[in-house]
Amino acid sequence: MKIKWKLIKKPFNFLFKLFRAHEKEIDSILLDIPQVEVPPTPPHKPSKKPKTVKKPKTVKKKKKIIKKEVDKNKNAPSKKKKVKPIDKKPKSSVKKEKKVEFKCFPDVLYGYNVYDKIKGAPNFTIHELLYSETASENKLSNIPTKDELKKLILLARKVLQPIRNKFGRVIVTSGYRSILLCKLVGSNKNSNHIRGEAADFFVPGVKLIIILRWIVRNLEYRELILEGSREKVKDHHPTIIHCAYRTNGNIKKLKHPITFKPTNLNEIEKYFREGQDGR
Repeated sequence: MKIKWKLIKKPFNFLFKLFRAHEKEIDSILLDIPQVEVPPTPPHKPSKKPKTVKKPKTVKKKKKIIKKEVDKNKNAPSKKKKVKPIDKKPKSSVKKEKKVEFKCFPDVLYGYNVYDKIKGAPNFTIHELLYSETASENKLSNIPTKDELKKLILLARKVLQPIRNKFGRVIVTSGYRSILLCKLVGSNKNSNHIRGEAADFFVPGVKLIIILRWIVRNLEYRELILEGSREKVKDHHPTIIHCAYRTNGNIKKLKHPITFKPTNLNEIEKYFREGQDGR
């Protein structure tokens, strides 16, 4: 569709001419209008963030709830369980004294430390050869003289150490005994234990007849006896070997365990066969 610009242009020209004719009047009207002053805009300030309010912890709320429940239950009658009275014994003011084992001999004796290994018998100590449970219980001293201690050390070198080398661990039940200890045990006044020349022992797991036979054939000794309680010896069940040794006078005296009379190895073996036990 073609637009006829001539027809559209006429009304605009007319309006323009009309405006030009009345231009001064329009300007005078506009000047008479009062102008309103607009206040200046203040400078922009950053708005402060609102403070965040911390939420109360749930634990506190629980506590408050519990307190309210407790306050409510205050007026309620309390149900207390009946507890039987316990008879409390009054504590004794006296302190219990600890039992201290009595020392039968000092730790150092004639320059020897009793816990040190014996020279020539490294598997034994002087403590083993002097200790006595009976003496400790009855608070008896069991101290040998210097000569008796030397004899005891010689016994360990010549008898106990060779047995230890052959069969293993040797447990000494009795070595030196004082005169008072011998009386208490019921031993003979002329016992070799008083002079430090004898020891009672056994080897765990080894039959006594085997040890006895080996001592008779391989070692020097003065006295050799199978011992134990009377009942066990009569039942052919001795528990220890008694062996004595001297520097001079090792006569190799083997005694019968029941009669204590001199005997030989065949009689001892017969004694064991009768009991059908070679321990």
